[in-house]
Amino acid sequence: MVLEDDLKRYQYGRLAGRLYQSEEGRNFIPGALEQLMNSLHEDAALSTGVAIKHGGEEDIIGIYSGKYQKALNSINIEEYLKQAGIDTKTIKDNFGQFFSENYEIINSKIEEAKDILKGRGYKFLEGEKEKARENIKKYGAIYSLINLLESRKFENLRGEVAGENYSKSIDELSKNPEKYVETAFANYLKD
Repeated sequence: MVLEDDLKRYQYGRLAGRLYQSEEGRNFIPGALEQLMNSLHEDAALSTGVAIKHGGEEDIIGIYSGKYQKALNSINIEEYLKQAGIDTKTIKDNFGQFFSENYEIINSKIEEAKDILKGRGYKFLEGEKEKARENIKKYGAIYSLINLLESRKFENLRGEVAGENYSKSIDELSKNPEKYVETAFANYLKD
C-alpha cells in the first residue's frame, strides 16, 4: 500500500517533469507543483515551497519525478493495475504471468531488447538478437499496457491542472486586466 500511496503522492512531480519537456506545458508547471505540495506531508510541502521560491523548481521536479519513478519501478504489476482501475480478473489470462513482477524488470527487459535490436554501436550475436525478440514478444504487451495507462493518467492530470490554471488566469484577467497584460506580454513590452 505504501508504494501505491507514493505513486499518488508524487504523481504531480512526475507530471511537472513531463510538462517541462514542452514549451506549452511549462505554463502548467506551477499548478502541478501546487498540487504536488498539497499531496505532501506538511514539512515536505513547506520545504518544497521554499525551494521553489528560491529558484529550485527544476531540482524539485527532478526529486519528486525520481520518487515517482522509484515507486513505479518497485510496485508489482497486479497492484499497479488495480490502482489504475483495471479489473485484474478480466485480464488474468493474458497478463497474469506478470502480476508478481515489477515494472523495473519489465522495462529493463524491453529497453535492453530495443538496444540490442538497434545495434547501439555494437554488433550483437544472432543468439542475443533472438533472445531480444523473444523478450519483446513476451513483455511487449504488458509494457505497452502500463505505458498507455501512465499516458492516460498524466493526460487526465494535465487536464485537471490546465483547467485550474485557465480558471485562475480568467479570474486575474477579469479583476485586473492591465496587470495581466503586463505579465502576459512582458517580453513584448520591454524597451
